[in-house]
Amino acid sequence: MTSIRLYSLPPRLVAVFDILVGILMVLWFNHVVAMPMLGLWFGVRFFWYAVLLFSMYYPTFLSKLEHLQALIIFNIGVVFLMLFIDEKVIRSLLEAVLIIFSAASFWLVPAASGDLSVMAKPYRRWKFLMSIFGVAGIWNGVKALEIFQVTQGNLRFGLVSLAILLTVMISIWGWQEYGLVYSKKFLTAALVLAVCLAEVAYVLALWPLGYFASSFILTWVWYMIWLFLRFYISDEGIDMARQRWFLLFNVAFLLIFLIFVVRWR
Repeated sequence: MTSIRLYSLPPRLVAVFDILVGILMVLWFNHVVAMPMLGLWFGVRFFWYAVLLFSMYYPTFLSKLEHLQALIIFNIGVVFLMLFIDEKVIRSLLEAVLIIFSAASFWLVPAASGDLSVMAKPYRRWKFLMSIFGVAGIWNGVKALEIFQVTQGNLRFGLVSLAILLTVMISIWGWQEYGLVYSKKFLTAALVLAVCLAEVAYVLALWPLGYFASSFILTWVWYMIWLFLRFYISDEGIDMARQRWFLLFNVAFLLIFLIFVVRWR
């Protein structure tokens, strides 16, 4: 087993450093009052990640650039969620997520090349879990601007199209994380996903829902479609006998959410 090099920081020590700096970043974020300051906040946050990734030990079979990409998507998503959330409890939970999730991504980096089979799979799955927050945040921002009528006409169409494109790109990256390679099925799945996202976004725009509920439902439906398309792309294909109960449970839970949880406008 390859030991950690002396000039590289151990992943778990880096995770501790990130928690400490993450707390400071959250405190700073609570005092952000203008877009230029928010841009500066993102710049400092991403620069800190780059410093950590450059200075830490990293197995050769993993990509630092992909890790940074996951962190960027995650932070943008969580910040977009926090910008449009007024409830203190939910905001506090998101602040905790912002601190803990990024630190956990460093903690899960295998400490040596020999840890491939032990730690690489949880690490990759955690990165994709962070990207789910990214998708939720992107759509939360788009739906909030839509409901507040900040975007109309071509601008509204452009933002929705951009959100669909970003979601499809994140989805493709997620499929690759599961070892799926480009093929005709891969391209077909991406196109099907884009069409489904457009249809769901259009339907939700007609429903009298708040932006948080709309983005939550859209993210939920997106993940279900993404999961089934992942099985479609894989060599095993979709096993409906195994996925039937999963699908029925999610449909039932979605109906309960719409009827008993959502506040209709």
